[in-house]
Amino acid sequence: MAKTAFNTLAAPPAVTQDLLFDAAKNGEVAVLAEILRAHPDAVNWPNPVKTGDLPFGLQSRALIVAAEHGQTAAAELLLNHGADVNARHHRGWSALMHAAWNGKPGTVELLLKFRADTSFREDNGMNAESMARQRGYNSIGSMIAQAEKDDIAIFHTGLRTAMKPLKTFRARK
Repeated sequence: MAKTAFNTLAAPPAVTQDLLFDAAKNGEVAVLAEILRAHPDAVNWPNPVKTGDLPFGLQSRALIVAAEHGQTAAAELLLNHGADVNARHHRGWSALMHAAWNGKPGTVELLLKFRADTSFREDNGMNAESMARQRGYNSIGSMIAQAEKDDIAIFHTGLRTAMKPLKTFRARK
C-alpha cells in the first residue's frame, strides 16, 4: 500500500507508529512531516518492540533510528519538531552514539549542533567518541572530542561571566 496522506492520517495509531519508524529509517522526510502534522506528539513516541533490522528497538525513538541509519534530513526534521536530542534507549545509547558507531559524520555534526550530550556512556562504559574511534571513524571521534572541548570552554566562559558581578559585589564591601 502506498504511503499517502489518506493512509497515514486515517491509520490506527499502531500503523502510524510503524510508518513513523520506517520513514525515519528510510529518510522519508515528507512522510515524517505528514505524520508530525497529524500527531505532533509522535516526535517522541517509543518504538514498538521490533526484531530483525532494528537492534535494541525497545524504547527507541524515531530520532535514534534516523541517526542510526544516517538520515540527516529526517533527524533535522524531528529535532526541529522537538525530538529529545538526548533520548536514550534501554541499552543507554543515544542518537549521537548510533550515528558515531555507524560512521555518519553529517548526522553527528547535526546532533552536536543541537547540543547532543557527548558525555553519555552506554552499558559498557563507552561514549560516542570512543565508539567512533573503536570502529575506525577517527574523524568523527575528533569532531565529538572538539565539541566536548568547546562545550567545556563555553561553560567556563559563562561561569567566569556569571562570577564577575559576585566578585564586584564582594569587592565593594
